[in-house]
Amino acid sequence: MTKFPEIIYSPPKRGEASLPPVIIHEILDHVPLSEQTPGFLTRRGDYRKLKELTGDGEGIKVGVGDTGVDKKHLEGDLKGVVNAKDFTGSRYGYYDRHGHGSHTTGHIGSRKDGNGIEGLASSCKLVHAKVLGDRGSGSLNGIASGIRWMVDEGCHVINLSLGGSYSSAIEGACREAAQDGVMIFASMGNSGTRGSGHPGNSKYTFGIAAVDYNKKIAGFSSRGPRAKYSGYGVQVLSCVTDGQYGRMSGTSMSSPDVTGVATHYLSWRLKNGLPLPESMKDLEDLFQPGVEDLGTPGHDKEYGLGFIDIWKIIQGGQPLEPTLLAGVFFGKEGLFVVSPSGNLSTKVDVGSLPSMTGKVRKL
Repeated sequence: MTKFPEIIYSPPKRGEASLPPVIIHEILDHVPLSEQTPGFLTRRGDYRKLKELTGDGEGIKVGVGDTGVDKKHLEGDLKGVVNAKDFTGSRYGYYDRHGHGSHTTGHIGSRKDGNGIEGLASSCKLVHAKVLGDRGSGSLNGIASGIRWMVDEGCHVINLSLGGSYSSAIEGACREAAQDGVMIFASMGNSGTRGSGHPGNSKYTFGIAAVDYNKKIAGFSSRGPRAKYSGYGVQVLSCVTDGQYGRMSGTSMSSPDVTGVATHYLSWRLKNGLPLPESMKDLEDLFQPGVEDLGTPGHDKEYGLGFIDIWKIIQGGQPLEPTLLAGVFFGKEGLFVVSPSGNLSTKVDVGSLPSMTGKVRKL
């Protein structure tokens, strides 16, 4: 019988990358009603109004490069997956026999079914590239091929909760994605102060650190100058294998958290007739009004620029309580009108106005 918490890790072989060490706190057959809306939603205020206001990911296609998707969950919580492909040669194809891929995918876009959980952006379309095998590691060339496939599938954003030593193959695929305007969010790693992994430390990805629900840096979260943002990555509840659910910790969880926030924001822009950002610099500039600085003022190696407040992003940095959505306000894009139902009008023309510790189980 497995004793929790436990740390699982599959050290990558030469020519491979793998999942960072991940803490599993518990596995559940069913999710209690009180937890079917996980903390990564409830800690963001009136999440129902948020989903209504942004479109909940509608119109956005999200790629996930990971260990696959659980067959049972595809019939329920993960029914938002519209395409999946295996790049590992697994005899199970793109089905998940590890649990990590279902967890990251569910965090972003799970559609609560029965006793399941609700993801951050439940109306998005999900595309999954199984680039890590059933033990949690995969070839560098396979990962690069999976990234290119997700770009070809029309993904607007991609999540990569994986890492290893620098890989020119993966770097090249990330560079091509960035040049095509596809935003990649990648985990920084779970090595604490011992440095970050690739591609989380690539200049072509947004490296994501992990904080707890009090927005304090997790001891295991890797530090580094390429850290860009922080997301919830401690005790995160999501899907795993065999139709079950698991509570996990790691930057593997914080990266999809920020990916989900970005999905909300892009959906909001589509809903309101605003152009999508075409470069990483564009997105960073648009995010800036909503970044909550944590740790040392300004950018630092632990938190990056800080934690993204989705409410402030869509208000151009103007503070607005989630329950007070009706009115007129100035945002980064100009003047907007919000109806009492929370629907945003198109822009108004204003030109004429004035450490991880413990026993490790290797897979």
